[in-house]
Amino acid sequence: MVSTKEKSEDLGAACEQVDAKEGRDADGVDPKCVESNASEASVELPSEAEEEDRDVGQPQKDTTEPKRQPVDPEMEVKNKISSMEEQLKEERDRYLRAVAELENFRKRATKERSELLKYAGENLARDLLEVVDNLELAAAQKPEAGAEEVIKGVGIVLEQFVNILKKHQITFGSYQGRPFDPSVNDALALVPSSDYVAGTVIQELKKAYFFKEKLLRPGQVVVSAAHEPAAVSSQAQALEEG
Repeated sequence: MVSTKEKSEDLGAACEQVDAKEGRDADGVDPKCVESNASEASVELPSEAEEEDRDVGQPQKDTTEPKRQPVDPEMEVKNKISSMEEQLKEERDRYLRAVAELENFRKRATKERSELLKYAGENLARDLLEVVDNLELAAAQKPEAGAEEVIKGVGIVLEQFVNILKKHQITFGSYQGRPFDPSVNDALALVPSSDYVAGTVIQELKKAYFFKEKLLRPGQVVVSAAHEPAAVSSQAQALEEG
């Protein structure tokens, strides 16, 4: 868009060209040129006061830079040293925990491996105990006529079997006539008895076997009880809780 001032300048230049072409002197004035000069003179520029008032109305930008606090080099070095010491402490604690966990894992693995080697064949030995139980039952039977040699042969086989088990550190314990121990035997029944003190093993149905120092299989026993029904009931509850 062309401003009024530019239009006036163009019109004045055109008038000068016309005057030069027609040979007009300084007194010869073209009305159009007079009108253009008048319009040019009517364009007023804003005064300095108006410019100042306009500047006051607009928000002023703060161009001043914030003052920087002086940095103490010694304090900065101390802060860096403190931060590095804290990081070093955290890394040291993490390293010590990792070393401790590794050591514990190594000990557990060594113990498990040692027990695995020590009790190798445990499951096989536990299964063989069922055969021993059956041989003991057969050897304890009262022989019929003509079966004496058979029962005797069963007893010999049973003895050989037990010796083989002992050779591999598989042993049994006899607890008949001894106080009932729930950590070794399971009580299958309570029988009132006047011959034994209450809580005594009066019969072994299956022996308790050990593989080295470990209980391989708990025994199954019958335990004596008092004659009074209330005492028998309370003792049975105590055996179940034990």
